[in-house]
Amino acid sequence: MINTNHFKDFCEYSKISFTFGDAKKYKEGYLWKVKGKRYREEAGYFGRYCGCLKCSCLFSSCCCCNSSRYWFILTSDFIVYLKDKESNVIEEIMLFDTSFNICHEHKYTGESNGIFIKNSYAEIILKAKDEIEQMIWVKTIKEAFRESDWSTKMVKPFGSFAPERLSNYCKEIIDGKDYFEEVYDALKNAKKVVYISDFWMSPKVYLKRPVALDPNLRDQSSRLDVVLKEIADRGVKVYVLLYKEVPFVCPLNSKYAKEVLISLSPNIKVARHPNELISFWSHHEKILIIDNELVLIGGIDLSFGRVDTKEHPLFDYPDENGLVLFPGQDYFNERIKNFEKVDKPDYSHIDRYSQPKLPWHDLAVKLKGPIVKDFIMHFIQYWNHAIININGSLKDGLNFLYPVFCESTETQEVTSKLTKKPISQKVHLLVKVGKCI
Repeated sequence: MINTNHFKDFCEYSKISFTFGDAKKYKEGYLWKVKGKRYREEAGYFGRYCGCLKCSCLFSSCCCCNSSRYWFILTSDFIVYLKDKESNVIEEIMLFDTSFNICHEHKYTGESNGIFIKNSYAEIILKAKDEIEQMIWVKTIKEAFRESDWSTKMVKPFGSFAPERLSNYCKEIIDGKDYFEEVYDALKNAKKVVYISDFWMSPKVYLKRPVALDPNLRDQSSRLDVVLKEIADRGVKVYVLLYKEVPFVCPLNSKYAKEVLISLSPNIKVARHPNELISFWSHHEKILIIDNELVLIGGIDLSFGRVDTKEHPLFDYPDENGLVLFPGQDYFNERIKNFEKVDKPDYSHIDRYSQPKLPWHDLAVKLKGPIVKDFIMHFIQYWNHAIININGSLKDGLNFLYPVFCESTETQEVTSKLTKKPISQKVHLLVKVGKCI
């Protein structure tokens, strides 16, 4: 009788072996993780620490972190490890990036048959069972990184982590009304996974306008929370990353947004970041990724006050059918009164019959093609950082994500509404670790 465990070891096969999309798998197998973990910015003055819950060690080399055996998987874009080959829960993922490095000299590993690996946010020391296995892993990891998009051979202008990408579909979207309609169509067509990163999200905002001024007469089908619940109920995984604001400075109430979203479906996961009690910066991204194939990105939050038309009307009176473009919180003017009570979508800041609303002019782009890969890598890296508590544990109910790429290189030409000329299809995502430019 065949020993299935030995057979799986021989074939380098695990429970998640075939879940990485178009990523090429190079090798799988058991290695001993001696020590090392993520760098944590939240450690402040003390810098890097290993996140050890036993000793609360603030340094990357922890004396009490005993080595453990894990199942490692090496792909063309990252390394992940699991408790064993039957697990589908990732203990950690190390993405290839411009800071990636590997060596096996004893002075770096402190171990016989050791392997030292680092990237921009983590470093670990591994141990193979013998020198032959050590050299096989080192050679294979170097080969995988060398052939990846993140290696030093790829030209990455302006210090970005990503190269320029050719043959991308690119469509400009001017102002919030058109953007929200694009978001609505993209979400309704989602089949597998949705990633959302937002500075401010209002779950009760409507994606299609106009709507009835009277809340009791409104068609709820285009409301953001309704749409997200609909797609989550049919099996789409939704991951939302929100800015955790300082409440007395920004009245965003991301806690309320999280509570509403996670109550809709177990398929909706929400993380807020940063983890500090008080921070003097904000993550300001507005990104929507659909099925690893389409990206909507720009300056428009999925929140109240961001919908506007190209005419930018100052007033919004109900038409003969009682419909308006800007219901409730959407009719606002920060020059008269700031947002408040954002958990009450029909609350009125100002009188729509006597006070003008504040116009909101902004833009976004819709992207398809190879550039999507860079957005996925960026979101995954950010998510995996944001779900870790200061003590190194994972936030309740949240797990690490790994990127799944879809090959999409079809070239399509889109005509600019402004210039009537084809939009350039060479796109470059200019993002540094911990910084957006």
